[in-house]
Amino acid sequence: MLRVGVAQINNSFRYDLNLRSIENAIEIHGRAKKSDLLLFPECAVTGYHTGIKEFDDRASQASVDAVRKRAKEYGLPVLLPTPRPTEEGKPFNSVLVINANGEITHEFGKIGLHRGEEKLFSSSPKHSRMIKLNGHKIGVLICIEASHDPWTYLSPEESPDVILWPGFYGMPPKQTWADSHEVDELKIKQNFSAWNAPVIQ
Repeated sequence: MLRVGVAQINNSFRYDLNLRSIENAIEIHGRAKKSDLLLFPECAVTGYHTGIKEFDDRASQASVDAVRKRAKEYGLPVLLPTPRPTEEGKPFNSVLVINANGEITHEFGKIGLHRGEEKLFSSSPKHSRMIKLNGHKIGVLICIEASHDPWTYLSPEESPDVILWPGFYGMPPKQTWADSHEVDELKIKQNFSAWNAPVIQ
C-alpha cells in the first residue's frame, strides 16, 4: 500500500508565507506518520501569479533548502512543485522529488504549457515522468498536462500504479466530477480510463 498525503495549502505571492505553510504541512504529516509521500500544489514555493516573471532564484532556492531540511527531519518524501531557473531567463514550471534524506532525486519540468503560461515559463524538454517508491511506480503530471492525450508525458509500457497531479484545477465544495462539464471538455475523465490508475491532486 502507498499512502499519499495531500497538502492543500493556501498559496500567497510571498515566499516566506508559502514556506511557512509548506513546513507546517510537513510537520503535521511527519508527526502523524501516516504518509509515505506528501504532495503539494503547483508553484507551492512561489505562488502562481504573473510576478513569476520577476522570479527570485535566491529566495526560491532558500525555500527549497529549508523544505529539504524539514523533509529530512521527519523522514518524509515530498513532491514539491516550484519554478526553477533556466539559462533562457524564464523559469521552468517544475516539480522536485525530495526523498526522506532531504535529497532531490528527480526534477520534472512542465512541457505542456497553455497559452498564458508561455509568457511566464519556458517549456521543458521531454523526459521520463516516473519515480518508484516502496515498490510502486508513480507517474507525475503537472496541471493542464492531464488533459492532453493520455500517454503524451507518461509511458504505457511503464504503466504507473498511481498518478500524482499537482495543479490548480478545482471545483466548488458541493460540485462533483459528475457535475463538471468543464473538466469533461478537457478530457481528463476520459484519460483516467486510459491510464487505469488512481489520480491524486
